[in-house]
Amino acid sequence: MQKRNPKILCLYAADFVPSEPLTSLNGTEIGFSYGVLPSSPNPKGNIMSVIHWASNYALSVGGLEKLYIVCHAQGPYLQIGAPGINPWNVEEIGRVLKGKVKVIDMYCCDLANSPEFCRKLAAASRATVKAYPIKVLAWPILYSASAPLYF
Repeated sequence: MQKRNPKILCLYAADFVPSEPLTSLNGTEIGFSYGVLPSSPNPKGNIMSVIHWASNYALSVGGLEKLYIVCHAQGPYLQIGAPGINPWNVEEIGRVLKGKVKVIDMYCCDLANSPEFCRKLAAASRATVKAYPIKVLAWPILYSASAPLYF
């Protein structure tokens, strides 16, 4: 059994909550996974609180090799937490993660059709951003996974 890597984190939308703790995604062992609560007054559902938490986690392990984000998307609107990740907060989110993450892998429906959004995240975070042109159906099923698009 392969040892889990604490330098790999997965943030996923709460509607993808697995029946048991997530330990791997597409064959990659994950050190920690965190289900993001849907829109609610609860601060744990606020996407900026979650991103700050992820940033602090990254600092605690000396930086992340990879950050997975798994959720539905409609165009450049990621449906994860409140108000989600969108064109108005993507650069702020990138700045919070800047220098703390090497690669951001996004499995978010048709997000790969929004290259400007991905480029903004890559520029602000200084991470390699890969958006997979897939349709997210349900946890942990990813449909039509193909080669990522790099931004």
